[in-house]
Amino acid sequence: MPFSLLALIIFLIVYAIIAYGVYSSRKMQYDERQKYMQSIAYKYGFFTLILATAVNGFIEYYTKSSWGTPLAESFTIICIGLIVFFTICVFKDAYFSYSETPEKNIVQSIFLFSLIGGINLYTGIMNQQEIISQHNPVKFNNINLISGILLLLADAIVITRAIMEHLQKEE
Repeated sequence: MPFSLLALIIFLIVYAIIAYGVYSSRKMQYDERQKYMQSIAYKYGFFTLILATAVNGFIEYYTKSSWGTPLAESFTIICIGLIVFFTICVFKDAYFSYSETPEKNIVQSIFLFSLIGGINLYTGIMNQQEIISQHNPVKFNNINLISGILLLLADAIVITRAIMEHLQKEE
């Protein structure tokens, strides 16, 4: 069994245990305003997904080349839509439900986003260095790098929102 497959299996098992422990005790109860804001975030995330797909298609059509493999391009475009959805939910107080303890959720989210994002980013950078060292002109196909950037960006959004709330409480 290759090391990367073994590492993936171990990672998924650890992630499932952590996620079960974190999310099993949660009672996700959102009020009407939060549900409304989530629906707006879904709408903007979806429209971003459609717009990014169209822009990517036009660029590929007119340049007659693509910047990555179809899987990497699709995954990147989906991540762009997800980050738009996530950002709106976090900044409009629609990500965490009111029945949860905000400080505990922020710390858990920051920890999980940092851990998983850091592992993916490290793996992605190592894969890119391996491709560059072989001097092969291959298309971009590094989903680990994309997901690592996505999760660390989500981490930065949660931290920014927490800092903004802390500064508002001081005033």
